[in-house]
Amino acid sequence: MEKNTSRKSFMHRQPVWLFLVEFLLLVLFGVIWWRVSVGEPKHSSEDVVMSIPKDVQVKENVNNQIVTDNARNYVVAIPKNWKVTGVNDTVILDGMKNSVAGTSGVSGEGCRVVITPTNIQNLDEYFSKACSQDTDCESYQIKSLGENINSVVLTGSFMGSGSMEYYLKSNTNQGLDRLTMECSDSKTEDLYRTEILSSFARIK
Repeated sequence: MEKNTSRKSFMHRQPVWLFLVEFLLLVLFGVIWWRVSVGEPKHSSEDVVMSIPKDVQVKENVNNQIVTDNARNYVVAIPKNWKVTGVNDTVILDGMKNSVAGTSGVSGEGCRVVITPTNIQNLDEYFSKACSQDTDCESYQIKSLGENINSVVLTGSFMGSGSMEYYLKSNTNQGLDRLTMECSDSKTEDLYRTEILSSFARIK
């Protein structure tokens, strides 16, 4: 009983600042031990290398740039001041100004276009199966925008519901190429959509 009483009285006499220092030191040593034992956390951004894919060629004209993907066999025209880059075999056509990265993506003024290869051969079969297997998907709609391009809109209780994607038909067995647009406003999107989709075609 005497030992417990004396220990309790000592704790009462211990200054608050000394207790805080001891606590912070314990936390610090714990973090150091974790870093040594587990290792430094790796950020996914370190593994992402942005560059023009090796099979992509960019040719500047007077009024625009012609982007040709020889591996995927397509060509598309974009404004002259847009930046062409990519990740692996995905091509990014960036016309965003004053862009700011946030938790929900990148915001700014203008548009960004992303062209991604897929293994899709038949849009209706693919989305019918995908939508039936996903409880968040309520419906999908496919529209023909010409001889070579179809648009697809998925609706349901998920982020991005109602957004439109564009698919360039394949003239081989390698699958369709998907084009998505992210723009600062609907007026800007309407302006660039017509310009870009009208030039998005297979190399003959």
